[in-house]
Amino acid sequence: MSKTLLLIEDDLEFAEAIIFFLESHNFKVLYAETSTDGLSLMKVNKVDLVILDLNLPDFSGFEVCKEIRKQNDTRIIVVSANIGVDSRIKALNLGSDDYMVKPIHPDELLARINARLNLINKNNNTTNTSILTYDKEKNIFLLQGQKISFTPVELKIFSYLHENKNRNIKKEELNQLIDAPYDSRSVEKHIRKIKLKVNIIEGKELIKSEYGLGYSLVI
Repeated sequence: MSKTLLLIEDDLEFAEAIIFFLESHNFKVLYAETSTDGLSLMKVNKVDLVILDLNLPDFSGFEVCKEIRKQNDTRIIVVSANIGVDSRIKALNLGSDDYMVKPIHPDELLARINARLNLINKNNNTTNTSILTYDKEKNIFLLQGQKISFTPVELKIFSYLHENKNRNIKKEELNQLIDAPYDSRSVEKHIRKIKLKVNIIEGKELIKSEYGLGYSLVI
């Protein structure tokens, strides 16, 4: 399930560019031009993170930070043209989780958003990747809510792929992980069994093999 972001920003040109960029990265983006509209949207929508300008038409982003913190712990990233240290300190003291100075690079904003959302998942002791969930306390993976029954070696391999998700892992690296000989076909056998357990979602191949390169968990 995609995360929902709320952008509160009165610069329409800037807002349109950011919304287009974030939606292209699978976020749902709600938009408000004023503080009042932004807080109203939060009352009727589950918002995972707020991107907040400070200089707004009705009342300041500082007040928005205070109002949000009275209600919940939704993550807040302030994006402002104000470069003053006092402004940064005030925003952070009022509950902002991060502060970026305009002009911003969209990729940096994306990285900061992902970092804040990942922090929420860590605090909950689980990491959710849509159809795949990892419960750190129990050290188990859930596929669409159902526990995946791995052998100890399969769990070790899958956990490593999960820690390095979306990165190609060479077979030799996995051989070393499970203390198998360099030229062993043990990893290939384990990967085949893992695939039978996780590559069962129609239209979704979680474990990908690239001949001569290795394996990756794509989520």
